[in-house]
Amino acid sequence: MQNDATTEDGASIDFGLAGKVVLLSGLTLSSYALFGLSPVLPAIAAHFAHTPDAGLLTRLLISAAGIVVAVASPVVGAIADRVGARRVLLIGLIAYSLAGCAPFFLDSLYAILLSRIVMGFAIAAVGAVILVILVTHSTGAARNRWLGYLTTTATIVSVFYSPIVGYIGRFGWRWPFLTFLFALPLLVLTIRGIERDPQRRMGEKRRESANKPAGFSLGTPLGFIVFALVAGAVLVSPAVYVPFRIREIGITDSGSIGMLLIPASISGVLAGFSYGWIRSKLSMSLTFVIGFSAMAVGLLTTATAHEAVQVVVGQIITGFGTGINMPSFFLLASLAGSDAFRARTMGFAKSGVYGGPMLGQLLLEPVIARTNVATVLSLLSLGCAAFAVHYVRQVINQHRALVQQT
Repeated sequence: MQNDATTEDGASIDFGLAGKVVLLSGLTLSSYALFGLSPVLPAIAAHFAHTPDAGLLTRLLISAAGIVVAVASPVVGAIADRVGARRVLLIGLIAYSLAGCAPFFLDSLYAILLSRIVMGFAIAAVGAVILVILVTHSTGAARNRWLGYLTTTATIVSVFYSPIVGYIGRFGWRWPFLTFLFALPLLVLTIRGIERDPQRRMGEKRRESANKPAGFSLGTPLGFIVFALVAGAVLVSPAVYVPFRIREIGITDSGSIGMLLIPASISGVLAGFSYGWIRSKLSMSLTFVIGFSAMAVGLLTTATAHEAVQVVVGQIITGFGTGINMPSFFLLASLAGSDAFRARTMGFAKSGVYGGPMLGQLLLEPVIARTNVATVLSLLSLGCAAFAVHYVRQVINQHRALVQQT
């Protein structure tokens, strides 16, 4: 699997202001839909305490949407390859607003879970397609910078939404769900700022059909699909468990939990904003080494925390590692497979990142039942360390290849 991409000075991105605002919303929409409500998850679990397995079902509000993204993203990507990315994006933004607000009116944990499943389809439609639009209309250094900007924007917004959601949650756990209405202005910006999908003529469809190879094809290398799923579980699962780890050390107020999630967002902003510069100096493999190593150290620090100060330190280190890994992950996706299946490949990338929590939860919930959240974060730290070692080996192999060539 090719991990390294050369950067090209002077590369550009073909969008005006409205289009760029829509692009920058890509990871923000996805991350907020899955993790923005983290500060009120304990309150939701407490409200539905009479429901059997309320704690498990509450955590599923995140991971169930994630598994839908995992299943639906490649399908949505294939549809976007066929009917056009802009059409899929518009439908996804409408579904995002409606499904996001629905739990405000619901009083059943199972009904809320169903609305989150619908939200998963919306995330799949919006997230993968925005990434496709970005990588299709940018090249070289500009693409690296804007992938970093996407992460930066998402983490900057998370600096504000965690404490805001925590504060709004003090008035009742339902109220934060109304914040999903912010997707509606993006619908207008998409109409104004993203050009219409090109019309496909019948002759082009016939030639495409004639050139299409016989048999079934995923359109994406199998090695990348496996990587996306496993790496996604390691990258994203910590966000599910960190709020419960904070509660485990005795901090139960949703506002305080939200404040303790801010340090990871701030360090992630710095990492994402610097990503273009980092990639101009380091190979992708070495960038992954730094990112996964930082996550391993940060998660272990959080797992062994006994007070808020240690949690803050752990979150700063973890956030920096995540801020480096995310744009590298999507850049790798843009290099995997052929351009003809770009939307589908981005769909598989979204499957890994946002389906990761479900895979992680399937493996880690039995551990929580027998131990505690601290043990789970320690295991995730070990997984990050394993990825760091893997990429250290790639760096060594790449160095040896260069030596042999000289």
